[in-house]
Amino acid sequence: MFVMTSDISICGITVKPASVKWRCSVSDYTDTCTIELPLSLYTKTTGEKTPSAQSYNRLPFKEGGDVLVMLGYDGKNTTRFMGKILRINYAVPLQIECEGYSTDLRGKRFTKSYKKTTALQLLKDLCADTDIIIQKKNIADLPLTNVCFKDYPALEVLDWLKKNCACRIWFDFDKIYLAPSKFFCKKDTVKLRPGWNTVKDDELKKSDPTESVQINIVAKDTTGKSTKTKANKNTSTQKSKTEKQLKVRSGLPSDYLKQVASEMEDEQNCKGYEGNITCFLIPNVEKSMTVEIDDPKFPDRSGLYFVETVEGEFSASGGRQKLTLKHYGDN
Repeated sequence: MFVMTSDISICGITVKPASVKWRCSVSDYTDTCTIELPLSLYTKTTGEKTPSAQSYNRLPFKEGGDVLVMLGYDGKNTTRFMGKILRINYAVPLQIECEGYSTDLRGKRFTKSYKKTTALQLLKDLCADTDIIIQKKNIADLPLTNVCFKDYPALEVLDWLKKNCACRIWFDFDKIYLAPSKFFCKKDTVKLRPGWNTVKDDELKKSDPTESVQINIVAKDTTGKSTKTKANKNTSTQKSKTEKQLKVRSGLPSDYLKQVASEMEDEQNCKGYEGNITCFLIPNVEKSMTVEIDDPKFPDRSGLYFVETVEGEFSASGGRQKLTLKHYGDN
């Protein structure tokens, strides 16, 4: 029999939660977590006898404090979330709302101009004086020209990059990634067998697009001249075809844009299984991992899947991980 255990630190204080919910995704650079705690254990009173004398402002936690959530069974806990306190809700139970390391950019303004730079240097400047870790191996080699930010909200710089460079941006705990593809950072492979170490698998369904989609990426330079970039190949064999355009800023490398177009086409034309599957807290699953599904009952669903999102719960009702998966197909 497995016993659920936790190792949770808030502002350096070890706590025992009433419940924990978390969400991490490669499609969103904001990881979130909500921790519920017994209010009476973490508040101090002023010494007066009336209930109104209880001072919730004397909590040992403060907004911006560090949060580490490790969960598992029988003391074998693994990291599920790292971040900071976003806000404290004075309710019963006490709610601690947390956000991943993107919260370090909240409220920060950014002013800088570049004639020539790179995405790596831009992120280094943007994340200076924060706890966000910038590593060259995690950032695509992406040149940028004539970029100007004046008193710009720091978080919106990430949105600017996503919109103008068609890149993927996400956090892996305290490390930031920028890449043309969500497969840029592949992690370990875990094995799941429906009906054995899963709870629910009826939301894993086959995608069957009715027509082929071709992605054309269009960039227009300062003279008004447009260039069009297509994927390395169109993976769909369907005869009916729809062309879609994605506009980006000029000067981005052709190879980079081809990767972007190829991945977008693969997503649009995927015929494999995708959707959600719910499992227990073991094996530990993180975004960017690969899930190998072995399904003897429905062999068509067996194969490799990419983990796009993990939504977890930990409470007296049990521990669960809801995984959003995308079939790798023939890639």
